[in-house]
Amino acid sequence: MHTQSVFKHQFREAQWIWDDSQPRGYHYYLRARRAFTLESADVTHSYLYITADSMYQVWLNGHIVGHGPSKSAGGIRFVDCYDVTPLLDAHENNLEVLVLGIGTSTMSYCAGDWVQQCVNLPSLSRAAGL
Repeated sequence: MHTQSVFKHQFREAQWIWDDSQPRGYHYYLRARRAFTLESADVTHSYLYITADSMYQVWLNGHIVGHGPSKSAGGIRFVDCYDVTPLLDAHENNLEVLVLGIGTSTMSYCAGDWVQQCVNLPSLSRAAGL
């Protein structure tokens, strides 16, 4: 895993995702899942890019990929990058993310405008035809 700062041009189309609940709810857990099929079994490299306002843990095909996000300074958000190539199945794949929305400021978290979790899967999305 490596971390990179958010480059506005690279993640311009990334969208914060959440369910219909209050995004500032106190200690709210959200589980998101997506199944996808690769269009080609010849995927040589595939990367998962993910960040969150509070905390996340992510799995691909039942294997833990990672957790985060990496700490960010005020006003910026870091994006974690995982090479998921060895975890991909030539056919059906399942991506699962568990996120925690803290919802209030604590000694290690400052609530702000980034109140929802974000997933950006450019390489994986292209490979899966999503």
